[in-house]
Amino acid sequence: MALQVLPEHYPIVGACLLRAIREVLGPDIATDAVIGAWAAAYQQLADLLVGAEGEVYDKLAAAPGGWRGARAFRVARKVAESAEITSFYLEPADGQPVVGFTPGQYLGLRLVIDGQEVRRNYSLSIAPNDRFYRISVKREPGGLVSNFLHDHIGEGYVLDVFAPAGEFALQDGPCSLVLISGGVGITPTLAMAEAALAEGRRDVIFLHYARNKDVHAFEKTLGDWASR
Repeated sequence: MALQVLPEHYPIVGACLLRAIREVLGPDIATDAVIGAWAAAYQQLADLLVGAEGEVYDKLAAAPGGWRGARAFRVARKVAESAEITSFYLEPADGQPVVGFTPGQYLGLRLVIDGQEVRRNYSLSIAPNDRFYRISVKREPGGLVSNFLHDHIGEGYVLDVFAPAGEFALQDGPCSLVLISGGVGITPTLAMAEAALAEGRRDVIFLHYARNKDVHAFEKTLGDWASR
């Protein structure tokens, strides 16, 4: 989902795969017959994936607030959560609602840095609502995108955003919820805990580790939870 793989991408991947097979196995093993068999098998798999992905894209686009491909979002707020983590509150530029998501999922971003298109996925760090999303990004030493976001993306900037995706998500159930995280790993668990606390149907045990106070993101939020 987040990679936004399209039908026209599969022939490119297939051509590269077949060329690699020829180069690695050599002409004695990778005969025309062998390559032909691999090409047929790849095409069958590609057809299955194209169909499955198309159904997912169409379903998401048809959902309330949904869309397909990239959508323009404006940075409504930029908040420093710690010495190395900054949150970006993203609102749709068209002013329309946003599609819901399951806590634990992520957003895909598409940026152009120094003339090169780059894509990154960032966990949603707030419980679902129909107005905005929030991602919280750690500045990584040498990180191309994280440093660009921290240094150059401010309030009012417009980003290309792909719809929420991901299988690591909050599961419903009657048992207590135990969430364990460290560092920037707090981002998906924060959204999960917020959603579970709002439901009020089960106990939430939240364990988080930070190296020191300076890099302890969302300290106020966790303090508020502890006080309750």
